[in-house]
Amino acid sequence: MKERLRQRLKRITPKWIIPSLRGFWHSGRLGVVVPYLKSLLNLRDKVRLGTEYGGWTIPKNLLTRESVCYCVGCGEDISFDLALIDKYSCEVFGFDPTPRSIAYVERITSGNANYHFQGVGIWEREDTVKFFAPQNSKHVSHSITNLQLTDNYIEIRTIRLKQALTENRHNSLALLKLDIEGAENGSLQQSYKTLYLSSVRLRIE
Repeated sequence: MKERLRQRLKRITPKWIIPSLRGFWHSGRLGVVVPYLKSLLNLRDKVRLGTEYGGWTIPKNLLTRESVCYCVGCGEDISFDLALIDKYSCEVFGFDPTPRSIAYVERITSGNANYHFQGVGIWEREDTVKFFAPQNSKHVSHSITNLQLTDNYIEIRTIRLKQALTENRHNSLALLKLDIEGAENGSLQQSYKTLYLSSVRLRIE
């Protein structure tokens, strides 16, 4: 029922407004509605990159070719990651331990010197953890926090953000995108000091 309603609303909603509505919903979930509404005042200074499903909005002048971006959670749509490279010629590092995502990313990014991929999860600790499957087997997104309350899982390796920075010899980040199915809070709480010192721009779903 909810899915049918969602599809009907999607058909009658203008495509240009969907990213803003999605942003409003997520800002409400995170308790940052007022800052989000204020951010809509300077839309001319922002750019939308990627597909309708996998795209994100960032400040136009945020990045340069020297920027390092971490995109955590790839799924089967890295249009945003690749658009960053196309527009700014920057370095993008992707992270996703899901087997289908690994196969997809390796196929799509073959030969792209600016895209670097690690098949691990970013989490609050270095560990081997259960990664729960989605209810719909056609979907790709698994969840450490068992967001969809399923029984099936695989075991995957996780590392902390600080460890990823150390392994890749990075002292700072220009942008961090997190789309990790409910594991965002744990990852951010563990990485607060690292993010503060980096003055990183966050994009969280």
